Amino acid sequence: PILSDGVGAGLTHPKHTHSPVSATHRILYTYVNSNAMNGVAAYTKVVKVTPPWKTAIQGMEITSGVLAVACAGLYVASAVNRKKEAV
Repeated sequence: PILSDGVGAGLTHPKHTHSPVSATHRILYTYVNSNAMNGVAAYTKVVKVTPPWKTAIQGMEITSGVLAVACAGLYVASAVNRKKEAV
């Protein structure tokens, strides 16, 4: 039955439910039969490798974060010391 009111009206129509299935089938067919799958067999093992530049960037991000926290701590400490000296 086709819904006649509300959100999702007509989404139970066979044409609307078959379209995503057909599109997915065509995309997967194209992918499997393209050059992206050349040299890949059933026994091929895919290994995730983190490139060295990504590790270096993560290290720099951590270092800059630690330095930012240290600077903030020193700023607070100097503000407290100035307040004590003013009193």
